[in-house]
Amino acid sequence: MRFITPESFIFCIILAVPLFFFLRWLLNKSKLKQSFKVPITIAITLLLTPVVYLTLIYVFFSFLFYEPQKKFSKKDWDEVPLERYMMIDDLVQKKLLIGKDSDFVKNTIGSSAGSYTDSLARTTWNYHLGMSSGGLGFLYHGMQVTFQHNKVVNVQHFRVQD
Repeated sequence: MRFITPESFIFCIILAVPLFFFLRWLLNKSKLKQSFKVPITIAITLLLTPVVYLTLIYVFFSFLFYEPQKKFSKKDWDEVPLERYMMIDDLVQKKLLIGKDSDFVKNTIGSSAGSYTDSLARTTWNYHLGMSSGGLGFLYHGMQVTFQHNKVVNVQHFRVQD
């Protein structure tokens, strides 16, 4: 079983070289004996290289999959429909629609793009919320609001990756 791929190993070596020279430059400013500086620099480089490598990977993927978030605001919901996906997580987490009737939902977030009724007499309204970047493609955001006996029982945010 491999713990590191050849590409990762090569990248770590490429990362270790400038790190070594940077650390050597820093240690040259210290008052350590010259004979201790190189071994200490090598040891610190060997310890820091994987940490720097993993930090770079984390930052890369965090940037790649970042989705901006906003607090739900009826004004923003009505005025900027393509940015509704930023507010949906706040709407779902705070359960702002749960237990409300269909008139309240229409007044708060507007009419749905479509609806259907299932075999359990639950009506589901679908909303299109816009599009965002999703890694190496796009994410289409949607929301399903499920009613039972004219009261919201579930609000779900879904994403479809392109």
